[in-house]
This record gives sequence, C-alpha cells and structure tokens, in this order.
Amino acid sequence: MNWKLCLLVGCLAVVPRPAFKDPSAAAVGQQHWVTRAGQRLSLWERTEAETPETVGATGQVVLFLHGATWSGRPNFDLQFEDYSAMEALAARGWDTFCLDVQGYGVSADPVAPSACRAAEAVLDVHAAVEYLVEQRGVERVHLVGWSWGSQVAGLYAEEHPGRVARLVLYGSRWQPLGFAPDAPAERFRSNERTGAFGDLVEGCYDPAMVEFYADAAIAADPESPNGALMDYFGGLPVLDPEEIKAPTMLVLGEHEARTKMEDQMAFFSGLPNFDKRFVVLPGGGHAIHLERPRARWWAAVGEFLEG
Repeated sequence: MNWKLCLLVGCLAVVPRPAFKDPSAAAVGQQHWVTRAGQRLSLWERTEAETPETVGATGQVVLFLHGATWSGRPNFDLQFEDYSAMEALAARGWDTFCLDVQGYGVSADPVAPSACRAAEAVLDVHAAVEYLVEQRGVERVHLVGWSWGSQVAGLYAEEHPGRVARLVLYGSRWQPLGFAPDAPAERFRSNERTGAFGDLVEGCYDPAMVEFYADAAIAADPESPNGALMDYFGGLPVLDPEEIKAPTMLVLGEHEARTKMEDQMAFFSGLPNFDKRFVVLPGGGHAIHLERPRARWWAAVGEFLEG
C-alpha cells in the first residue's frame, strides 16, 4: 500500500493551530542534579512562573531526551528568539525538563567501557524520573525522545511502563541501517562546530539561528560518548514496539519521512496501544524542533500530551 494512503487510512493527526502564549512570557530556569551510582547528572528545568515559589505547581511533567551528539539544553532550551521547545510547552502549562545522560553536557562521564549505550542511559533516565516523581508528587511523567533519545525513551517505556504517561518519539529509527560501518572503538569522539548544521535541511531554517545553535552546541559538547554509535552501527533494533504499552506518537519531518517512512510505519503497526498517532509535518527534517515548522511540532506534541 502506498505510504500516503496508509497515513490517511491510519492515524495521520490533524495538527491544530498553535495555542501558545507570547514567547516573551517569563519562564523560570532551574538546575537540578540527580545522582546515580555515584554519577552526577544534570536535569535542567524550564517552567512558566511569575515567582520562583510557583515553580512545579502544575503537576504536569515532561522530560526531553537528547540525541547522540548534542546534549539537552542546546536542543530543547535554545535561548534564541522563540526557539525554546521547553519554554513553548511551559507556556502551555507544563513543567519541562531535559536530562543530560552520562557523558553529555555537564553530566559526569560514563563509567561503563561501552560509553553510554541506550541500555545504560535508561538507568540515568530512571534516576531522573524517580527524582521527578518524588519532587513533583506525580506517579508518571511524559517522555519526548529525539533521534537516539527516542531509543532511550522507548526502552525506558518498555522497562518501566508504570512511570510513563505518554511517549513521543521523533527523528527515530527502528530496524538496522542499510549499511554497516564498524562501530567506533574509542569511548569518545571529538565534535566540530560545523556538525551542528548536519541535522538541518537547507531552506527549512533561519541561518542566524543555526550560527547561534552551533555555538551553543559545541560549547556544551566538545566531545560525545560513542555508545549511541555502537547502538546504531550494530545494535539495532534496540526497541520492541509490542512491549511499549504507553500511548505513543511518532513524528517525522517531511524530508526525513522520505527515507524513514517504511521503517517507522512498521514500528507504528507494532504498537499495541490504540491511543497512538503518526504525524508527518511539512517543511522540516530530522531536527524539526529547530526548523521553521517548529510551532506546528510544538502544537502536535502539546496536543498529544494533553490527551
């Protein structure tokens, strides 16, 4: 069946117009630290609040999980114009957090020789979720995983179904790649500033934003663990869709859908919860949260999380 027809017959969501407040509205940032097995992990928060005393009052918690190269804050809380996805959802009434798993951002370096594969990153996520459950007085949190972070988020949802309310996976990949490069032997790789341009589609982004993003990304992550590459270059599939019980939304940008549609439709078909959506957004690619359709991405994610 033609994939376009599959989407029409299946669950292509109609995305409403974004219902967001003025991006200049105040959003409070707060640094949290989580400890797991002696490692200190960064958990960054953005919550809309008039005063610090009201932070955490919503009872609605969403946790963003980053990809293989750049940590959470450059991607989800970019302080350039209205590009912060965390601020956008905070304006919608959410307490938003992003976790830097081991080896990324300002979190401690990995202990394991395999340098933070998804199965190890899940332990970091579990520590963060348990911290949020206790601090915010909730039973479950919502997870948004991007790229390799979708592997981590999905695996956590498999292993801890009672802690995940809703799950959003975007820029994901399920089955093995069509090529098989050797997995890197080194535990870390050095990053270059120009690498921040790689996930963006020409014509779909603001050049001024990309320059700002590249500076923020390389400052946060001059190097990255190679565990994610070990997953991709010989460890896929990480996930079993039949084991993910939470309501789940898959999102692809138009340009990425051209290469990942078949893979993600197969994954989508295996999800057992019928509260599920597959959304393709026009005009963006792998890093759609930083591209021109970002407001439609915020709206799709926010509407799904609100159930």
